[in-house]
Amino acid sequence: MAILKIISSKSARNTIKYLLDEQAHNTDLTSERALKIDSQNVDLNFNADKNLFTMYVYNQFSAVREIAKKKDKKEQARHLIFSFSDDEFNLTKDNLKEKSEQALTLCSDFLRKKLPDQAQFLTVAQADSDGHKLHVHAVVNSVMLDKKNVDTNLYNTISGRKYRSILDDFQTYMSSNFEKITGKKYEVNFDTSHKELKNSSFERIKERGGYVWKDDLKERIRQAKLYSSDLMSFEKNLALTGVNVTKRRASLGKDATGKKIYREAYTFSFVDQDQKQRKIRDISRTKSGALKGLGEDYTPLSLERSFKTKHRDTDKDKSKVKTVSKPIKKTPERPEGLSNVLLHQQQERIREEQERKEKETRAVELALYGVTKEELAKQKELEQQKQAKINQARKELSKVNRLRKNVKALVTRLENAFKALQQQHSRMQKFREANKPVKFDINNSDFRHYLNLVEPNRVARPFLSKADFERTIEKSEKITKSPQKQQTKSKDEGLEL
Repeated sequence: MAILKIISSKSARNTIKYLLDEQAHNTDLTSERALKIDSQNVDLNFNADKNLFTMYVYNQFSAVREIAKKKDKKEQARHLIFSFSDDEFNLTKDNLKEKSEQALTLCSDFLRKKLPDQAQFLTVAQADSDGHKLHVHAVVNSVMLDKKNVDTNLYNTISGRKYRSILDDFQTYMSSNFEKITGKKYEVNFDTSHKELKNSSFERIKERGGYVWKDDLKERIRQAKLYSSDLMSFEKNLALTGVNVTKRRASLGKDATGKKIYREAYTFSFVDQDQKQRKIRDISRTKSGALKGLGEDYTPLSLERSFKTKHRDTDKDKSKVKTVSKPIKKTPERPEGLSNVLLHQQQERIREEQERKEKETRAVELALYGVTKEELAKQKELEQQKQAKINQARKELSKVNRLRKNVKALVTRLENAFKALQQQHSRMQKFREANKPVKFDINNSDFRHYLNLVEPNRVARPFLSKADFERTIEKSEKITKSPQKQQTKSKDEGLEL
């Protein structure tokens, strides 16, 4: 029987990219990720680069939300997965294309009947799973072409007063149309039991080898059941594993008289491997009617039934055993043994989880940097040491440059001082040459006449500077040219030396 799974998608782009761009997960039957593609209100006629096809499809989804001014909508799409068994489609390499086209036709036609004409969706047929099962993925945009949101009640998995379950509608459609398309009869086998409830996000984490706290809780409950004979011992043994059990009343609806019916229920709480407080009920329903929790096997009623069945099986085994002369001593239950077993198992799980995380970390580091974290740390340390040496050399060089500048400035000052001294020396030389004393002959009549004329009372000097001599000659010439003025001048007026 075909199975339908529905997942809420917060990123339509990532979902479409997952369906179209990734490599085939299993290449035993085919190396192609997408075997067949169909759509409604999505243009698939794109003959350019294959890598741009995903962006071309996603942009159409994004454009519809943007036109409706709902680009930042929290839920961008719904991801539907139609899975078929070998009874419906037994795949081989020869009939792969034919069967995939039939499955795609069934799923696309069902969505066209279930969803409005303005809805926008993309369907992709694949067969690259580990079990080689044929399945069809459908991505339905949360906004339609008429700018309205797709009614989420259409995805309800439980029938209500107004809407039928999409699961029931799909099975009804398959019963009516499967034989028309494939030529085979479709067998419906409804399984309404909810003994083990599963979450799609936890299943994906589990497939990647990650830690799922619900599985950890179920394993602790299973271990406690092995060492328990009734609900009281079960609750005590479960406390030894670190799980607290709280009893409560859960409503089952109303009877014929309108009175509410209640059942005894459990709420489990514990601290998981990541040191986070977890709390979950055995089984309950959301406001929309969907089931949530661990499952029916974890209700007090189901647990009590399992203990009674265990007692009956034990009594049957005892009746088969032949009696012996010595009485067999019954060993009492030892919850301490349970705690030791669970503690050992928990330690093993933690150790395996740490090893797995270390391997994943090393793999990521090798993929990103080409080396491990330790090697990268060593390289960084060497680079830091090298950089420290470079910085030290730069500091020394800067000191040398400063010293060089200071020496250069000092040399420049000395050169300027030397030039100033040279200029001063040249000026002194000129002054000395200009004021160099000249020796005159005292017996010279002209000179004696000048001295007697200008300074009759002055004692004659044997030496006179050149400048004084020139001034004296000029003075004598003036005196000779104007003798009258010479006589009127005061006798005290002397020769300027």
